[in-house]
Amino acid sequence: MRTRPTRSTLGIAVALLCLVAGPAAAQSPTASPAAPPSTATVGSTRLTRWDARPVGRYDVELALPDGPMPVALTVADSAGRLTATFWKVGDRDGHEMSVTVKDTDLLLHAETPRGPLDIVLQRQGERVAGRWTLGADHGTVQGKVASP
Repeated sequence: MRTRPTRSTLGIAVALLCLVAGPAAAQSPTASPAAPPSTATVGSTRLTRWDARPVGRYDVELALPDGPMPVALTVADSAGRLTATFWKVGDRDGHEMSVTVKDTDLLLHAETPRGPLDIVLQRQGERVAGRWTLGADHGTVQGKVASP
């Protein structure tokens, strides 16, 4: 039995879809040198450290109260600056996010009409997992590296 989404759930979904006022410009990722990734152990989890330039595509699902939201995140190097594009599967436009690499964390950020959206991703080989926050709302993220 499927229930109707609550206003809060719809608000979260709308806010995630309306990350910024305009669509992101089309960008093509640049290749980075293929070096074997190093690892770090956090708790009992063995994580892969992010490359300084983690360009590529990541297929992830954001856990929302009424079900998963599939998203393609594309990280590109634009004139020496990392940027990400948040593409909700089925949408025609992507939304830009800033990118910061901190050891085993890939931090993505965008300002939205409902406040800041933050996504933190960690890698375990070709799998990614983490969390998202939008104001008081939050959830988990999981997925995979689609193309380096």
